[in-house]
Amino acid sequence: MKKQPQVRERTREKMFDAFFKEYKENTLRGVTVGAVSRRANVNRSTFYEYFTDIYDLIDQAEDSLLTEMLSRIMQLQKEGFNEQRQQLMVYGEEIINEYGERLAILLGHGDTGFSQKMIAAMQPVTTEIFQIDITDPKAELLISFILSGITGYITVWYNNGKPVAIHDMVAALQSIMAYSVSILKNQ
Repeated sequence: MKKQPQVRERTREKMFDAFFKEYKENTLRGVTVGAVSRRANVNRSTFYEYFTDIYDLIDQAEDSLLTEMLSRIMQLQKEGFNEQRQQLMVYGEEIINEYGERLAILLGHGDTGFSQKMIAAMQPVTTEIFQIDITDPKAELLISFILSGITGYITVWYNNGKPVAIHDMVAALQSIMAYSVSILKNQ
């Protein structure tokens, strides 16, 4: 008998949560199917109904995280804003509040594959928000710089115990991004 889609999604999310808790405490090699299954309170066989191994789980967790983030950004875009600054503050604060810990865990372990996935996924949104001409040869470098800076900032911020309020962190990031874009547009 097949499980209902809602039950499958809840079970999958429980395993994602368990994985992130394990990954926060261990290296990827230290995260085991048994540990994730125990923490998620599911059988090992249930784990294998969803994932082939830990590497498949992390790949699906990364894809799910990026899909959720982009979906949330699109939802925020539909709400509309009076100005770009207001839009960026809302995006930044909402994304950090909702996904900051998972982002920091993935990025903090030095997963360059995830960093590249995130940059690729966020590039169209960044291009649109900052109205960057993607045909400009410097545009790709600038977008990569902005997104790499954001990911580094989030990782250090989270790993240092969130020493700055989210609003202040997002405001600092916004200033850095705006300054970087202004340099590109003025060259």
